[in-house]
Amino acid sequence: MNQKKKPQSHSSSIQKNKGKPKVDDTEELLKLLDKEDLSDSEFAEIAVLISQRTTTTTISGPIPDPFTLALYEKILPGSAKDIIQEFKDQSKHRRDLEMIVIPSREKQSSLGQIMAFILGLISLLGSIYLAVIGERAVAAILASIGLSLTGSYFYGVFKNYKSLKEKNIPNKKNKESTEE
Repeated sequence: MNQKKKPQSHSSSIQKNKGKPKVDDTEELLKLLDKEDLSDSEFAEIAVLISQRTTTTTISGPIPDPFTLALYEKILPGSAKDIIQEFKDQSKHRRDLEMIVIPSREKQSSLGQIMAFILGLISLLGSIYLAVIGERAVAAILASIGLSLTGSYFYGVFKNYKSLKEKNIPNKKNKESTEE
């Protein structure tokens, strides 16, 4: 009879360590790493166990995952605390900056609206005055320049408001009206 042979498995290299304990748990691996006086053979065994452990981890955030943090701590004692403290300091710094920048932008926006109104009013009054004294061509030019500058400013404000509304980002006026 013609029997087919089973293909050999490539897991034989993984099974070389049959007599040695396998480490499937992160805590067990960390316990082995905590030993102060590792022999060369124990160190090599740990290296093999780590290399056999294949994982894919996706971390989203500014600080490392607990396992990586523990390895940093093992390599350089106190580094995990330093990493966490750096994250806390950076977060506080960012919040402090936001407390300064956001009110400053609101003041600039309000000041810009006031200046645009004043510019529009001055150009309107100036063009009326020039028209009354007989300089109609200059009055028309001044009125068109003043109104176009004022109009373009308010158009930009409107586009910004519309963009924030599309992104569902409340501005100060929307936030106050929703709280009432």
